[in-house]
Amino acid sequence: MGNEGQWFVESVHAPGEYPDAGDVDVWLCSFGGRDEILRTNPDTLDGSERARAAAFREARAGSAFVERRVMVRVVASRYLSVRSGDVIWETGPAGKPFLRTEAGRADLEFSWSQAGAAVVIAVARGVAVGVDACQESEGDSLDGLAEVFCSETEVSVLGRMPRPERVRALVECWTAKEACLKAVGTGLRCDPRRLRTWDGDEPLETVEWEEGAEDSPRRRMAVMHHSLAGGIALAIAAPVPLRLTIHGLTWNGGDEHGQR
Repeated sequence: MGNEGQWFVESVHAPGEYPDAGDVDVWLCSFGGRDEILRTNPDTLDGSERARAAAFREARAGSAFVERRVMVRVVASRYLSVRSGDVIWETGPAGKPFLRTEAGRADLEFSWSQAGAAVVIAVARGVAVGVDACQESEGDSLDGLAEVFCSETEVSVLGRMPRPERVRALVECWTAKEACLKAVGTGLRCDPRRLRTWDGDEPLETVEWEEGAEDSPRRRMAVMHHSLAGGIALAIAAPVPLRLTIHGLTWNGGDEHGQR
């Protein structure tokens, strides 16, 4: 735990150590000066990532993309013991990114999400994982979108709740669906209304896909909900229940040795 070059790391793992079997490492990453992180890490991203960043019409959206990718690469490089610019990402048939090493595909699964100024990264060993993060305050904006991502049963259940409880439930419903779809690699190409995440008055610990949909074969995902500092609601999805271990990564600035 402590300074590692330009970063302050809070972790039970030393560099090069993978998550324990049955664990998912959850990294809560934050920035100091955003302009500085972009200026001092220009060679971290590969050519395709730089092209995607430049294609955003809004500068802020492009900056957010770069910030996410820099943080993800820094975390990945810590596990692989390589420079962040040497991390190689490839994409599976359904679009899910995975790590490639000189020896082949790495035995690590990554998923990431951004909520406000924080990037949340989930890392598991040898098991698919998905994460979604959302500011709890965004529940109000989700209220008008329930029929877009909730099943008829979920819409009915949520509609009977008092507003404060409904807003909280919408955030948990949305993040659970996003996390599950990231874990299986389809993203929103699969209709989120086909996932059953809520039953009665509580979120389900095991999310199920409805049968009979060609784009969403029947699956089951264990889902964990967690609240982080700063009002961030988090959902982690995996085929089997996993234990959460929280880590921290903060931009320190300075030169490559962390000196200002």
